[in-house]
Amino acid sequence: MVNRKTNDPLNYLGVRAPTPPNMVVIDRLPITTDTSGADGPFLLGDFWLQPSLPELYVLANSNGGVADWRAIGL
Repeated sequence: MVNRKTNDPLNYLGVRAPTPPNMVVIDRLPITTDTSGADGPFLLGDFWLQPSLPELYVLANSNGGVADWRAIGL
């Protein structure tokens, strides 16, 4: 949804996503076979938080049953 303060089209403030990406918190690192969780398959852009380190990962690709989780800084 477009975020505007008024109806003036020049007041564009960006896009407000209707739903944020999914976040799972599991106390282990994601592996390539982690393509789905308790709520169904992971989608591109979903986050995986490993809280004891802490490290955050994002799902960058998931083709042919192989997940590519990329570490991003906290």
